[in-house]
Amino acid sequence: MSDIALPGEEYKQSRPLGRISAALERSLEAMTWLSAADEAAQAITRHYAKVLDAAEGSGASEFMLKAQNYGSYLKALLNDLGGTPQARGEFSKDQEEQDPVDDVLGDFAKRARRKKAPA
Repeated sequence: MSDIALPGEEYKQSRPLGRISAALERSLEAMTWLSAADEAAQAITRHYAKVLDAAEGSGASEFMLKAQNYGSYLKALLNDLGGTPQARGEFSKDQEEQDPVDDVLGDFAKRARRKKAPA
């Protein structure tokens, strides 16, 4: 057994993953085409996911609203890595182009707005 951790192993072992980070790890593991050249991009996606998890866990509407940008950055980088159905060309022209990544990020944005709304 090697004493060198695989990309992401140290992060996965350091703390329990939040909802978005856990989904990201499953996605990265499924992206078998990624290589060592993609490690920096993978590290950045993990950072973005951690920020989103922290915002979601904080319950603070201002933090959640500011963190929404990280959702856009995460989706763009996943797209670059081929990690979204749209990037892989899995949408047909007849199919509504609703990316599952948008569903998760949209849910995050809705909760942020709901928390900010006056009672």
